[in-house]
Amino acid sequence: MTKYPEEEFRAGAVSASIWSDEKEIDGKTVLIKSVRIQKSYKDNEGNWKNANYYFLDELPKLELVIRKAYEHIALKTNQE
Repeated sequence: MTKYPEEEFRAGAVSASIWSDEKEIDGKTVLIKSVRIQKSYKDNEGNWKNANYYFLDELPKLELVIRKAYEHIALKTNQE
């Protein structure tokens, strides 16, 4: 994987990061996309942490960032 995401979509504390990685498949180099979904929060000591669980009121934000990530990958793939 690359060191930084190709793109990131954020709605409040919820984010979807798109990563690109090249893989060798059947002698061909193929670009593989993956999406990392998480939310950020501060713990009791004020340190930033990440989680992959969501409360009911965060689900619309989760849906939004996933949709944006999908659109980015699907539209970009169709243009290549």
